[in-house]
Amino acid sequence: LYTDVLVDFPTGSYEVQFRNDTDRNNIANVASGSMAFCMTGGEDVLMEFRTKDDVIQQVTAKDMMRICARILMVKQDVVKNAWAHKDAINILTDAIEIVDYDITTGW
Repeated sequence: LYTDVLVDFPTGSYEVQFRNDTDRNNIANVASGSMAFCMTGGEDVLMEFRTKDDVIQQVTAKDMMRICARILMVKQDVVKNAWAHKDAINILTDAIEIVDYDITTGW
Protein backbone atom coordinates (compact mmCIF):
# COMPACT_ATOMS: atom_id res chain seq x y z
CA LEU A 1 0.00 0.00 0.00
CA TYR A 2 1.53 3.27 -1.14
CA THR A 3 1.68 5.92 1.58
CA ASP A 4 3.03 9.44 1.71
CA VAL A 5 4.00 10.40 5.25
CA LEU A 6 4.32 14.03 6.31
CA VAL A 7 7.42 14.34 8.48
CA ASP A 8 8.68 17.31 10.48
CA PHE A 9 12.34 17.93 9.73
CA PRO A 10 14.36 20.80 11.27
CA THR A 11 13.97 22.70 7.97
CA GLY A 12 10.19 22.17 7.70
CA SER A 13 7.59 19.54 6.91
CA TYR A 14 8.22 17.26 3.93
CA GLU A 15 6.56 14.16 2.54
CA VAL A 16 8.35 10.83 2.57
CA GLN A 17 7.29 8.08 0.17
CA PHE A 18 6.54 4.60 1.41
CA ARG A 19 5.83 2.54 -1.69
CA ASN A 20 6.98 -1.02 -1.17
CA ASP A 21 9.27 -3.45 0.64
CA THR A 22 12.36 -1.69 -0.73
CA ASP A 23 11.25 1.51 1.00
CA ARG A 24 10.46 -0.44 4.17
CA ASN A 25 13.95 -1.97 4.14
CA ASN A 26 15.59 1.40 3.53
CA ILE A 27 13.67 3.07 6.36
CA ALA A 28 14.32 0.15 8.72
CA ASN A 29 18.05 0.24 7.87
CA VAL A 30 18.26 3.96 8.56
CA ALA A 31 16.35 3.44 11.81
CA SER A 32 18.77 0.67 12.84
CA GLY A 33 21.76 2.82 12.02
CA SER A 34 20.43 5.75 14.00
CA MET A 35 19.70 3.46 16.94
CA ALA A 36 23.24 2.10 16.83
CA PHE A 37 24.66 5.63 16.92
CA CYS A 38 22.42 6.56 19.85
CA MET A 39 23.30 3.41 21.80
CA THR A 40 27.01 4.18 21.50
CA GLY A 41 26.91 7.86 22.42
CA GLY A 42 26.50 9.21 18.91
CA GLU A 43 23.12 10.92 19.33
CA ASP A 44 24.43 14.05 17.57
CA VAL A 45 25.96 12.27 14.56
CA LEU A 46 24.49 13.80 11.41
CA MET A 47 22.62 11.49 9.07
CA GLU A 48 20.91 12.16 5.75
CA PHE A 49 17.40 11.40 4.60
CA ARG A 50 15.98 12.07 1.12
CA THR A 51 12.38 13.27 0.96
CA LYS A 52 9.78 12.58 -1.74
CA ASP A 53 10.83 15.82 -3.49
CA ASP A 54 14.49 14.72 -3.47
CA VAL A 55 15.44 17.21 -0.77
CA ILE A 56 18.32 15.93 1.34
CA GLN A 57 17.66 16.50 5.03
CA GLN A 58 20.48 16.35 7.57
CA VAL A 59 19.34 15.37 11.04
CA THR A 60 20.95 14.00 14.16
CA ALA A 61 20.80 10.29 14.86
CA LYS A 62 18.41 11.02 17.71
CA ASP A 63 16.03 12.89 15.39
CA MET A 64 16.41 10.20 12.75
CA MET A 65 15.13 7.58 15.20
CA ARG A 66 12.04 9.73 15.83
CA ILE A 67 11.49 10.32 12.10
CA CYS A 68 11.83 6.66 11.15
CA ALA A 69 9.55 5.57 14.00
CA ARG A 70 6.88 8.01 12.79
CA ILE A 71 7.11 6.78 9.19
CA LEU A 72 6.89 3.12 10.22
CA MET A 73 3.99 3.77 12.61
CA VAL A 74 1.97 5.70 10.00
CA LYS A 75 2.54 2.91 7.48
CA GLN A 76 1.41 0.30 10.02
CA ASP A 77 -1.76 2.31 10.67
CA VAL A 78 -2.50 2.29 6.93
CA VAL A 79 -1.98 -1.48 6.79
CA LYS A 80 -4.24 -2.02 9.84
CA ASN A 81 -6.97 0.10 8.25
CA ALA A 82 -6.70 -1.86 5.01
CA TRP A 83 -7.02 -5.12 6.96
CA ALA A 84 -10.11 -3.78 8.76
CA HIS A 85 -11.75 -2.91 5.43
CA LYS A 86 -10.82 -6.29 3.95
CA ASP A 87 -12.28 -8.12 6.95
CA ALA A 88 -15.45 -6.02 6.88
CA ILE A 89 -15.95 -6.62 3.16
CA ASN A 90 -15.33 -10.35 3.52
CA ILE A 91 -18.33 -10.77 5.85
CA LEU A 92 -20.74 -8.90 3.56
CA THR A 93 -23.10 -11.25 1.78
CA ASP A 94 -25.52 -8.96 0.01
CA ALA A 95 -24.58 -7.21 -3.24
CA ILE A 96 -26.21 -3.97 -2.06
CA GLU A 97 -24.15 -4.05 1.15
CA ILE A 98 -20.99 -4.50 -0.91
CA VAL A 99 -21.86 -1.64 -3.26
CA ASP A 100 -22.78 0.63 -0.35
CA TYR A 101 -19.68 -0.17 1.70
CA ASP A 102 -17.63 2.99 2.34
CA ILE A 103 -13.94 2.23 1.87
CA THR A 104 -12.98 5.88 2.45
CA THR A 105 -13.32 5.75 6.23
CA GLY A 106 -10.35 5.59 8.56
CA TRP A 107 -7.73 6.94 6.26
